[in-house]
Amino acid sequence: MDLTKLRVGDIVFFRTRRSLISFLIRTLTKGYVNHVGILTNVEPYEIIHAVAHIKPSKSKVIKECLLKYKRNKNVTLTIGRVFESCFPNGKYDEVVKEVVEKAHKHLGLKYDWSGIIGFIPIIIGRALWLNRIFPSKNFLQRRKRLFCSELIATLWFKTSNLMGNLFAGKRFSDLASTSPWDIAKSRNVRFITGQWYPGMNKE
Repeated sequence: MDLTKLRVGDIVFFRTRRSLISFLIRTLTKGYVNHVGILTNVEPYEIIHAVAHIKPSKSKVIKECLLKYKRNKNVTLTIGRVFESCFPNGKYDEVVKEVVEKAHKHLGLKYDWSGIIGFIPIIIGRALWLNRIFPSKNFLQRRKRLFCSELIATLWFKTSNLMGNLFAGKRFSDLASTSPWDIAKSRNVRFITGQWYPGMNKE
């Protein structure tokens, strides 16, 4: 991964090995990544993401150094960036600033475990092509709690006047039904550096 290519606002995708939960996330969402965060600073390279931990007190939105994960042999990183064309009139930098400010305001929010439970039947339905039988809306999502991809989708929600949710749909309810892979393969996100996976935009 070329750190010189990173910019504030970039989206950081994680593929974690030797983790059953991470494997299940990738399997059920039919994707290559299982976690996502946002780069909020360069030099130092800081990310904000919602993390799940065995200790409830540590399951929350936190800020960490990206290099911690770059050095981890069990983690493969991919960097993506929202297309500037999503923000006409040269407003990309202005939007990124707003997104990063919102990310800092979310620090400390608890992890949305109930939202994850509500997301399970949705991704099972997608995996089995049974969308009409399984729910498409996450009814267990809690407004003041977030899981990783829900956080990223929320930060970018309605930042573009071209669409609502840049990564999945147009409704706010779609945010709690957005997976890390939904974001990575979105037509509005392009690959920057790190590990590229089929389905991601190179340009």
